[in-house]
Amino acid sequence: MGFYVPGAISLLMGIVALFTIKDRPGTLGLPNVGQWRNDPTELAQVKASPVNLSFWQIFVKYILTNPLVWIIIIGDMSVYIARTILNDWPQIYYSQVHGWSLIKANSIISWFEAGGLAGGLLAGYLSDFMFKSNRWMTGLIFALALCICIVLVPLVQDTSYTLTAILFTIMGFALYGPHMLFAVGCLDVTHKDAAGSITGFRGLFSYVGAAMAGVPVIMVKNSWAWSGVYIYALIAILLTTLSLALLSRLHRL
Repeated sequence: MGFYVPGAISLLMGIVALFTIKDRPGTLGLPNVGQWRNDPTELAQVKASPVNLSFWQIFVKYILTNPLVWIIIIGDMSVYIARTILNDWPQIYYSQVHGWSLIKANSIISWFEAGGLAGGLLAGYLSDFMFKSNRWMTGLIFALALCICIVLVPLVQDTSYTLTAILFTIMGFALYGPHMLFAVGCLDVTHKDAAGSITGFRGLFSYVGAAMAGVPVIMVKNSWAWSGVYIYALIAILLTTLSLALLSRLHRL
């Protein structure tokens, strides 16, 4: 039943969107978003997006052969690896290794997701209003905070539930910043008419990353115990941070 209700809501909203969301403003005789808001970033992207190109030309030039897109994909895959590990495996670890009850162990994930909700919302706001649409510098700050948190995990896990819950809340906050900004930022590095294509292309690799936190984690755990899983998550977070550092240097709006 838990799957039917969200599925029905998604289907209903899809039907509503189908009949209410129109084409681009220009096809209805309206100015584009950049002109309407007098947004220099949006206007610059429109100017950098040649017209009269076929879908395949846009896909090859602005997605497949765009190095910024591949840096984003590597970073986003790494985010999904880290997110899935931190979302799926801690409750097993704390119940098996530290003897926590299932309720206590699973509550850690609730704190993680609560922090993620706040982090995703704040990251979008900060990237727009404090960093002038610089998604990558904003994401880099969040990723550096995540690096600090993941290093602290082994130091507090034997101390108290409260400290562990606080740390997982901060990790959720720090991880969901880049998680959201990769999705938004990929639209800034490609052709104006390729927004749907780049979103789908990035999403494909995102869930490859999520899959890499399933069976591969079991294999790592069986070979190197839980310390191997910890190092696997740490490597994913470091790759995310490196990707954001490269993007903040290479792509300046």
